[in-house]
Amino acid sequence: MRIRAGDPVSGVVVRSLVLSARTRVERFRALFDGKPAEEWDLPGSDEIVVGEFRFEGVAGESLLLWDGSVNAGSAEEAHGFFDGNLDRYETPVERVIDATTARALPDAEFWPIIDSPGGRTWESTTRKAERLTADRGEEFAVRWAQTAGLKALELSDVLNAAGWEAGDQLHVIGATLAQGLDVFSAVRRDPESFDARWLADLSSQTIWIGARALNRLGPHDEWVNVETVFSTRHRALLERADADTRRWQLEHDIPQDIDREPSFRIARAVVDLTGRYRERLFLLVDAEDSPDAPTRHVVESFGGEIVAGPEFSSSGGFGGLFNCEVFTIKRRSSAPATEYLANHTSAPD
Repeated sequence: MRIRAGDPVSGVVVRSLVLSARTRVERFRALFDGKPAEEWDLPGSDEIVVGEFRFEGVAGESLLLWDGSVNAGSAEEAHGFFDGNLDRYETPVERVIDATTARALPDAEFWPIIDSPGGRTWESTTRKAERLTADRGEEFAVRWAQTAGLKALELSDVLNAAGWEAGDQLHVIGATLAQGLDVFSAVRRDPESFDARWLADLSSQTIWIGARALNRLGPHDEWVNVETVFSTRHRALLERADADTRRWQLEHDIPQDIDREPSFRIARAVVDLTGRYRERLFLLVDAEDSPDAPTRHVVESFGGEIVAGPEFSSSGGFGGLFNCEVFTIKRRSSAPATEYLANHTSAPD
């Protein structure tokens, strides 16, 4: 059963706790009525069930997913209850690195990184290449990114001349690079030698191994954006691909203003209800990354004034409503379960 915007929706959120030697992890799982729960949707045998909260509302609108009383007599105590989530999402600060003047790497240093995944552009294999690049340090990663950009630009020139569609080029370029020097040289000479069997969902990520390595080297709250000689072409390809899509829609009488499915994010906050403090979890519709005024407005529309939060536990929304883990709280703590539950968890009345 698919839940669509406008449908009545209801279900239960289950809160659980897992203890390890140095951490305490709380998980909130949403179980929607009418959707069968699989084994992984439910707390495991190592989890303590803290409580359940029944919710209801309309899909496509904000929902209150958890509402529990907090044992706090002041806003300061409420902050002590709330703070400390290591899993909370922080909007990263962007750092731009201009690699356009960096010296290209010799083939003997560039291609071994490419060869390490063995021609497979899977998430696990590209991560291996990223780690190897990061291990060589920031200067190497910057030069690797620029070298990849130079080779991507060469391939793009050839593909453009051969009439390849913009929407295909990034995946084709990435898949070609991933096959190594011999295949790169062959496709550069003759783009028709490209073999579609080299393609995978993450093929284009080969181009960005250097940038992703730099993000590994930087602080977790920083996002590195690397400008290479290929960056201008990259943006042009994306614009052309969008234009091609719009043109195709017009040619096939497909409306371009079709209402898209909403995306959802989960926020957590403590609100003050005239001296009574409540911990609440909200499903927000099309929420931005930062807990700005619109998010605060939605949270407070359910009653009360925010005194702690709001916070998100992920960087982006999900496109549908289904049974899954929706929020995580992770704290460094070795407190016994009873002490931790008393200090940091709430249960519905």
